[in-house]
Amino acid sequence: MPPVIPSQREQMETIQEAESADAPSAFSVPQAEETPAGPAPMPASMSFREGYEVVKKAHPGDIVLYQLGDFYEMFGPDARVASHELNLMLTQRNLPDLGRVAMCGIPGHKLDEYVRKLRDRHDVTVSSIGPDGKRRTVSYLSVEHEARNAREAETPAPEEAAPIHVPGASPPILAPPPPPAREATHGEIDAALQAWNGDADSKRAVASYMKDHARDKDTAAWLRAEHGGELPAFPVKLPDTGQYQHLPWPKVQRRIAQLVQRDMFLSYAERTPVPEQEPAPTPSPAPTVREIYEKYKPILKEFVLSDGPYQNACQNSDRDTAVIEGHAAVTRAAQEIQDPDFMRLYFDMSGFRNRLHREIIDETYPVLSQPQQEAEVPDLSGHPVTREGDAVPEFTGAADLPPHDPFAPAYRPGDIVYLNNTAFEITGIGLLDVELRDPALPIPLFRAESKENFERLLHLDHRNSHITCYLAADLHRVNDDFREVLTKHLLTDRDKGYISQWLRSGEHNRGISMRLSETFASRAETVTLETGDIADYFTSTISMEVEIQDKFGTKLAQSWEAVAPILRALWLQELDGFSHEPVQREPVNLEGKLSYQVGDKVAFAYGDHDVNGTIEYIGDLGVRIHTGPYAWSHQLVERDFFEDAVRHDERNAGLFSPEVPQQEAPETTTKPETAPGTATLYPGDKNGLPYDIIVETLHVDEPEQAQPEATPAAENFRITDDNLGVGSLREKFRRNMDAINTLQAIELEGRTATPAEQEILSRYVGWGGLPQAFDENNGEWTNEFLELKAALTPEEYASARTSTLNAHYSRPAIVRAIYEAVGNMGFKTGNILEPSCGVGNFFGMLPESMAASRLYGVELDSVSGRIAQQLYPKASITIRGFEKTGFPDGFFDLAIGNVPFGNYSLADRRYDKEHLLIHDYFFARRRSCSPRSAPVRCAS
Repeated sequence: MPPVIPSQREQMETIQEAESADAPSAFSVPQAEETPAGPAPMPASMSFREGYEVVKKAHPGDIVLYQLGDFYEMFGPDARVASHELNLMLTQRNLPDLGRVAMCGIPGHKLDEYVRKLRDRHDVTVSSIGPDGKRRTVSYLSVEHEARNAREAETPAPEEAAPIHVPGASPPILAPPPPPAREATHGEIDAALQAWNGDADSKRAVASYMKDHARDKDTAAWLRAEHGGELPAFPVKLPDTGQYQHLPWPKVQRRIAQLVQRDMFLSYAERTPVPEQEPAPTPSPAPTVREIYEKYKPILKEFVLSDGPYQNACQNSDRDTAVIEGHAAVTRAAQEIQDPDFMRLYFDMSGFRNRLHREIIDETYPVLSQPQQEAEVPDLSGHPVTREGDAVPEFTGAADLPPHDPFAPAYRPGDIVYLNNTAFEITGIGLLDVELRDPALPIPLFRAESKENFERLLHLDHRNSHITCYLAADLHRVNDDFREVLTKHLLTDRDKGYISQWLRSGEHNRGISMRLSETFASRAETVTLETGDIADYFTSTISMEVEIQDKFGTKLAQSWEAVAPILRALWLQELDGFSHEPVQREPVNLEGKLSYQVGDKVAFAYGDHDVNGTIEYIGDLGVRIHTGPYAWSHQLVERDFFEDAVRHDERNAGLFSPEVPQQEAPETTTKPETAPGTATLYPGDKNGLPYDIIVETLHVDEPEQAQPEATPAAENFRITDDNLGVGSLREKFRRNMDAINTLQAIELEGRTATPAEQEILSRYVGWGGLPQAFDENNGEWTNEFLELKAALTPEEYASARTSTLNAHYSRPAIVRAIYEAVGNMGFKTGNILEPSCGVGNFFGMLPESMAASRLYGVELDSVSGRIAQQLYPKASITIRGFEKTGFPDGFFDLAIGNVPFGNYSLADRRYDKEHLLIHDYFFARRRSCSPRSAPVRCAS
């Protein structure tokens, strides 16, 4: 029989009772035994990972909310789905016993609210800690699931389901239950068998028994008795239907035998029985917020004082800039701390985080901003430099580390490391673990740690920095999409060559991360992954972030400190274009005349790195190039070296122009010879002029043939390219400029666009994703900024710059889906309105079944509106604000489009009292314009 699920009211009363108690922290109280009210008891000694796995395996198709302290957390796929549907922040944390997983959480006092939202689509299981410290599990059916059960309960049971009596049998035997909606998959069957009855001792007994009796006839009956409840068959829950498939016990016997043979029946924790121990002592109280704050503040402060960018900002810039970089330095330092208690406080409590940042910056800025004064040198003439017996102090800093063999392991047997504030000697290194010995103990006791946990513990003590700064990452734990964006899109082959050179020379991870921060900050691109998904990546002085436009809205982020070990691992294994041997490049020698000025972009090799930036000063002897995100990020090079270096780098081809050889001037005579009848001579001595005047008549044998005028387009443009608008940021910029130049040429000649010109105009995507083109301080986009500023009038430029807030491009796939929905609603033809139409993509994809409709568009931006008029000459397109149009109410049959979003309002007397934001105004105004049909909108 399937487990009985309490009613919704009983479930809510149970969970409210659990919420009202002061539940102890999951970081200080061990997981307690589950009460019989749940689906299965939970062993008292179970770790966090095992406790969560038991609940998840018992409810594989449910969204599981697992209480940790005052929060209910979701992990893995559950977290990705919930973060997308509930608009929660998705993070990745390194959790005890679980490793680094995706997770999101909700506060306990909002459990009821979020459970109601999740039940709209999912079955939900809540594992909470009760007043007695024991964990309880309650399940909630989805709304659809609950309604289906209610409908089935109201349906009269079929006659064959009634109890039937078999002669000689007592009591009556029930007829077999109706077959489930579908067969259980192998994975669902295995998950149910691995969960068994929830008793770890029972599972160990089954595993032991099956080794000797896997093929015995009586084994099926033994398994039935061991499982408990004398069930006629083993129930397997079908997550998506809420039904159960009942497996015969002989089939259960065969499958468990296979799982035991493959060592897949018992979990890692269940393979070794837990020895009987004395009652566990009362756990020590969890550390308070103040204790955690006082413990980690000095550690973070030490990191911040040694942070290179922050030091430079304090010495070379104003206080405001230094404070900004100080916040970044504290963030970089905090990411090095792996203590779960500190992580939760730092990332989830803004007060804790803000105070930590404020106090560390207030205490470090006065120290680092002091000018470096040269100490007064005492007069030591006549004194010996050293004398016998003097103690000579030694100072060792990060820059004074001994030379490191880049191919040598970061740690070896015999090294002393510090774990949990205790010194250990490494005595052995295995394939998966590290053996340690505490040399302070009189009796040698050895400790074994997995390599993963050992290296995690190394990072928690700064005394291990001579090891951690040369550690390589485990590539199996690196996200494949993040790795692809990093190595195939951000880094070029030239970049990989430089990074390989740094690693080959023995550079440590901290130095690599500082170089990455300076070299790759302020990058932003849109790329296509090998999976076909579109991804946007952004880089800053702190980290690299990747946002994948998949159904989960996946967001990935790594600090440069975390990226450096990844690059070290790729280089050591010579993967993704990294090589141990230096890459030899073909020599380049650009021909032509070199011409450069302030503002030009240049790139050339300079020692072990690239100089890539914008010329900001040209002197008689030197040239200064701005190279990075900081005010002090510049490189001053000798002018002769600069001119030779740019000539030997193909990236500077735009600075060279062909040299035109000088032509000798033709010889002239005082009196040109002219053919009779073709010229008239006026001598200077007769005209009082110091020179003669010759008037010559040119004869043309054949008149020039007039070029036929291009035939203007008389029809509306049709969009047929599904990839319209796809491309990198610079590709989109170039298409925008091509469209603007084409539009200006058309308007200058006073005509309409030809079909070929319409094709160019249709590729205009607006400026919603290109704010860099309007940033005059962005050195990476200087050329684009100057080109755009010169192409537009001041009014057009101001309008385009304002549109970066809400000019969102509508992709063809989205437009097609919306029209399909409109057709399913029954719309065929009528007056169609597209407010904020941009260049009119909804008009360009109008289905043939709606071709008889009359099209009306409204667009505020002048350039976009004029392009739309050229693309759709048969539509009525108005260039003005939607709030200023006077369309009568009820005139339109359909309102469709991609509305602008923003945290501001428009002035319209009819709606001012409602204080509507711009997107809400568009929705409200569409309803009044189109009362006969619900407006359709695309929310971006």
